[in-house]
Amino acid sequence: MQIKERLQDRVFSLGAGIVLLCIVMTIVFPTQFASVENFSQILLNLSIDTIVAVGMMILMISGMFDLSVGSVVAFSGGMAGYLM
Repeated sequence: MQIKERLQDRVFSLGAGIVLLCIVMTIVFPTQFASVENFSQILLNLSIDTIVAVGMMILMISGMFDLSVGSVVAFSGGMAGYLM
């Protein structure tokens, strides 16, 4: 593929943008951005979305389509906040 075709590819351009942003943030904030604590927090924040995405993927592969997943996540968050 040529460079022009690569830049028009959405997956490639978004991936390159994320990598470039990570490099810039590491240069600007060297002690805060590229730390174990920061990556741990990023992965912790992604865990709920990943669990929901895997559940939706299983439903979509099996031919079912359930839109209540988002409302169940919102309800669970609200109940957790109320109980705390």
